[in-house]
Amino acid sequence: MIGIYISGHPLDDYKHEIAAFCPANVGMLADFAANKGRDLFFAAIVTSVEHRLTKSGDPFGTLTFEDYTDQFKLNIFKENYLRYKHFMVPGTFLTLRGRIEIPRYRNELEFVVSSIELLDDLRDKKTKNIQLTISNSDLDNLLIDELNGIFTANNGNTPVEFNIVDHLDGFEVKLPSRSIKVRPGTELYKELQRLNVLFKLN
Repeated sequence: MIGIYISGHPLDDYKHEIAAFCPANVGMLADFAANKGRDLFFAAIVTSVEHRLTKSGDPFGTLTFEDYTDQFKLNIFKENYLRYKHFMVPGTFLTLRGRIEIPRYRNELEFVVSSIELLDDLRDKKTKNIQLTISNSDLDNLLIDELNGIFTANNGNTPVEFNIVDHLDGFEVKLPSRSIKVRPGTELYKELQRLNVLFKLN
């Protein structure tokens, strides 16, 4: 599945959240030895799913997922299968947290999952504020009016912090807003990019 997307990867809509909050990636699962003992947290899209039975008749699932770097197939058994099977739907965007270790009663390294959640929840749970970086030379009434319109259209619960920079004199001033709160998402990001306003999630 890697590399066949012509107009972009499905995870592109979440690239800002991934960059801010997901320090690991699926490619790290390709080398268990190099990443032994590491706690991993990454985002991925589900590409295929299988629901099967073990020889003893217990249900289990095989979850195949990918990100920009690689694809991985994960078998999920017992309590974890019952806990996470509702996430096992192709096209679902997920975050996975786990550790590369040798599980109890096993002999080889595995990726042991500790949590699976919807990627959409990452925006609400992790985003403390969105920081906009604007050059003081670009800050005029027209830009302020445009930004106010964007903030109104994307009203939410996430605080906005302005970082005003002067590239000539080499100083910057951080101005947190007490009244402006937005809803992070694709529409907000597109509008900020249209105005060439740099931003990041914190």
